[in-house]
Amino acid sequence: MKKFLSILLALVLCLSLGVTAFADNTESVKVSFTVTGGDVYTGETLTYTSTPDSGNPDTSNITVASVTVNGASATAAITLPDYTKAGVYKYTIKQDAQTTLAQGVTYSTDEVGITVLVAYEDGELKSTVGVTKVGNDKPDEFKNTYDLGTLEVKKTVAGNLGDKNKEFDVKVTFTAENTVKSAISYTDDGTDKTIDSGWTGSKEATITLKDSETVTFTNIPAGVTYKVEEDAKYAQGDLNSENGYTVTYSNDTGTIAKDTTATATITNTKETTVDTGISLDSLPYVLILVGVAAVAVVLVARKRRVTD
Repeated sequence: MKKFLSILLALVLCLSLGVTAFADNTESVKVSFTVTGGDVYTGETLTYTSTPDSGNPDTSNITVASVTVNGASATAAITLPDYTKAGVYKYTIKQDAQTTLAQGVTYSTDEVGITVLVAYEDGELKSTVGVTKVGNDKPDEFKNTYDLGTLEVKKTVAGNLGDKNKEFDVKVTFTAENTVKSAISYTDDGTDKTIDSGWTGSKEATITLKDSETVTFTNIPAGVTYKVEEDAKYAQGDLNSENGYTVTYSNDTGTIAKDTTATATITNTKETTVDTGISLDSLPYVLILVGVAAVAVVLVARKRRVTD
């Protein structure tokens, strides 16, 4: 009898060790993707890696699903392994580095902690998972940001020979070290236009501006540099030609900052004066002398009439 009980207990123990834990709940980790200074983002896929704690009962690991984000919050589903041992399991999840960086995106470098409790319930191992349980000082989500800015290009025509109805061709060059993943938008001559996304290096846009007009470029990733340059032909020729303007710039080059508007101004001046042969500085005195002379002539004329 004792031998039978010993064998029975051994079998129970073996069966207990071989029980697989089943999750009685599911879990996910939040992935936020905030867009600042604009409203456009083509999205990208983010992936995650989990590392088990060295103090876990075994080397079982969780898996975290990839997430495609488009400027909004999402969740990455967590899948638990089939646990065969009871205990507390802890994991650290990191967001994988992107192989192709997006211009203006600040990727999360945080570590999110996951704790799984595997315990017996009605003779079966069941697991309960939680994000950042008590004693875990890691954040509970991955926070990514996409920072955008705006560029205004303004035109001013000055001088008494300046044609305020004349249209001037202006080239705007954007340069980015990383991939631009949003379409830069602008309106030129009443037509909505875009610089398509998915490029690195430099992109150009040619616009036309008259006096007091402004073209605004929106959804430009932070860190993109710009250069504004008017066609050189407008500075050529003399005052009687179609062009012959003196061109000056303000903030014609710079770097786009998040949630900020940069303003570049181009001023075209065309002005001259006509030499009348009279110094305007002495004109008041000349007029006084002319007046005195006129009075003298009148007095002499009257005296002659009286004498006659």
